[in-house]
Amino acid sequence: MVRTFRRLWMLVLVLAVLFPGSPLVLPAGAAPPPPPTLLQPSEGQVTTAANYPPTGTPTFVWSPVSGADRYQIQVCPSAECATTVVSQETYSTRFAPFRALADGDWYWRVRAHNADGWGAYSTSRRFTKSWLAEGALAPTLLVPGPDETVEFFEYPIFSWSPVVGAAYYRFTIATDSFCNSPISGYPKNAMINTYTPMSRIARGHYYWQVTPVDHQGHWGNSSECRHFSMDYQQVPTPLSPDDDSHHTFTPDFRWTAVKGAKDYHLQISTNPDFTTLVANIYTYNTRYTPVSNLENDREYYWRVSARDTTSTEGPWSQARSFVMGWHLAPTLLSPNNSYIYSPFPVFQWTPVAGARRFKILGDEESSVASPVKFEVNLIDPRYDHLNWGTIRVDPPNYYYWKVRAEDRQGNLAWWSETRSFAFNWTPGPTLIYPPYYYDPATISSTRYLDIRTDPTVPFPVFMWDRVVHHTDAGEVAADTYVIEVDDDPAFTSLDWTATTHNLSIAPALDSPLSPVPGTVYYWRVRAYLGGSPMGGYSEVWPARFDPSLQAAMPTIALYFPADGTDSVYDAPLFGWSPVQGAARYHFQLSTSSDFASLADEAYPLYPFYTPRSHLPAETYYWRVVAQDAGGN
Repeated sequence: MVRTFRRLWMLVLVLAVLFPGSPLVLPAGAAPPPPPTLLQPSEGQVTTAANYPPTGTPTFVWSPVSGADRYQIQVCPSAECATTVVSQETYSTRFAPFRALADGDWYWRVRAHNADGWGAYSTSRRFTKSWLAEGALAPTLLVPGPDETVEFFEYPIFSWSPVVGAAYYRFTIATDSFCNSPISGYPKNAMINTYTPMSRIARGHYYWQVTPVDHQGHWGNSSECRHFSMDYQQVPTPLSPDDDSHHTFTPDFRWTAVKGAKDYHLQISTNPDFTTLVANIYTYNTRYTPVSNLENDREYYWRVSARDTTSTEGPWSQARSFVMGWHLAPTLLSPNNSYIYSPFPVFQWTPVAGARRFKILGDEESSVASPVKFEVNLIDPRYDHLNWGTIRVDPPNYYYWKVRAEDRQGNLAWWSETRSFAFNWTPGPTLIYPPYYYDPATISSTRYLDIRTDPTVPFPVFMWDRVVHHTDAGEVAADTYVIEVDDDPAFTSLDWTATTHNLSIAPALDSPLSPVPGTVYYWRVRAYLGGSPMGGYSEVWPARFDPSLQAAMPTIALYFPADGTDSVYDAPLFGWSPVQGAARYHFQLSTSSDFASLADEAYPLYPFYTPRSHLPAETYYWRVVAQDAGGN
């Protein structure tokens, strides 16, 4: 076919040379095809996502040309098509570009091709591509609404209407109303029509905007630039101390946790406007205990706020008030009030919760006012005053004393009661053991102690000091002591009484005492010389016993006196470990190691024993064996 056309054209050329001026008729199909007729888009048409979804890039359509075997379409930024963005051959009379066009004015033209080659291009036709119809199809911002306040970036915090043809969205947060000044780290790409920031932003006024982007990176029309406020409004609820409450000790401050809090800000003040602060702390916890005691007898105010991860601080909680009143007074123990047979006394009182030290005052006047006979600061709740100077013995011979506690900040608690005592030419015994009993759970000064020492002891063993009277002829010592024990402080019906020539005693089989555990007993001692009372009774001390406080052992271990100990004048107190299952013990004392002869033998009921008589100056040996109720 091609060869036939070539021959025809050669023949035409020959005839034209031989017969110039003669009309020639060309054979059909012997010329390139004419330009196609352009159909869509029409001249001046605006293409959008509405009429050419999804991006507004049109599908180009033209009329077929007879004899054409293919077409070439060009899309250009100018009518002359000096440059092209699309130049594509196709066998169809329709063409959809592979890539989206940018918004703007474009021109397109098409030519046809047949066996004789390419025909001329059609006249260029103009169209305007506007993906979002000049903003009519731009994204619509949904939440947050206009001027809304945002506390948390919770999914989905920012959302907008989806845009047809958007491959992704450019999301921005800015500080200006035109969204031209994005904050650090913005804009961000969002693959869907929501966005949740990964981190909080500081309190303030902000604006947000969304711009769709197609798959070619062409930006569509942006949404409005909408205002929102970033704030943190979470308020903790104070829990303790209660409002208008009174506290003996610096309280533990507690409040509720709130959403989004990085830490909490606690303020404690002595005035309700918080212009002066006693404490101003930040803590990650929902409780705080001041490291120092608060000043005594003051009213305090406290409040708390929360801070988010940007250190944006929320509103203050409602302020609460409380009063500090550390008014714990020591309870005086010994000497007994108005005791008139005192030797040089040992002053004892209960500990005080929160006390760093104590001040004890003693004087000859009941007011115990400055100047006083003695004033001493000390750590322990016990004092042995030695420097009395000249003392009054003859009536009126009372002395008075009182104690108060002081904490680490120098706060002073209340004074104890004022007690009196009197020296005497014929004093009574000074009690040593068991210690003066008091229940630390029921006394106000000790019930708040984190660690309370209960003066309960395991077994009834009693100790006191020697009684010596000073006479014109010299010192005279007591030779006998009588102890009385009763569950009645008036000693109306004695539970136990015993006589000894030494300074300690414990019940034995021949003089039993079986105190009921948990019962408070009272005991006192009186000295005798030659069968006559030597001065008055000692003080009365309460005591409480509980054998379970000391664990029993499978075999006996001797405790005291240690091997080789020297004992001067009085027989020592012997002590050993309690033995499991023992109902009593068999005690032997001898001047020989083979115990051929005995200086003393007894059956103590408890792991303690002191001979009732004086022992001559000798070297002694002792041993003990445990027995059951049958003596085995």
